Amino acid sequence: IVHPASEMTLHAEVLNVYGTLAVGSSGLTLDMLTGYFPGVAVSTGASVIGTGEVRLQGTVDLYIDGEWSAPLRIASGTTTVAATSDLNGDLTVDTGAFLGGAENVHLHLTGVGQNVTNNGTVTVPSVYFESGGDQYLAGTGTWRYLGVGETNQPIVHPASEMTLHAEVLNVYGTLAVGS
Repeated sequence: IVHPASEMTLHAEVLNVYGTLAVGSSGLTLDMLTGYFPGVAVSTGASVIGTGEVRLQGTVDLYIDGEWSAPLRIASGTTTVAATSDLNGDLTVDTGAFLGGAENVHLHLTGVGQNVTNNGTVTVPSVYFESGGDQYLAGTGTWRYLGVGETNQPIVHPASEMTLHAEVLNVYGTLAVGS
């Protein structure tokens, strides 16, 4: 188990997580150098956990095959989801930041009580809320494809007075507007 020191910024080409990366309350900024694959990879059986936010900057390929339950912020630049992945922690995409993915890649947002805020641009081909419980959506950003439950029937609560900009919106679960 690796516990980063208080508020730490790591400048790296690649970060491979084979065990546990435990992010404390002060967070961890990953300022990734351009053009290296996988960028950030969480292997099968590995995990990124904790209450602290992991902030991604620069051009990052993100591969999650293990558990990711720490809050994730796409702070700047372009982050590309390299393979179908599950994210259990809160997700924030800041203004001017991009979260993309190759065709046939899905991002499953699986955390009960999860907060998802998009103020940037999300072009991952398929983003699904899949917690089976309450999840919260906010922000002024744009989405390519947003799905509310395909298998686990979540209840997604949009922020009040929110304008949702999505190329495609599929609702299989519950989109609780005005609740």
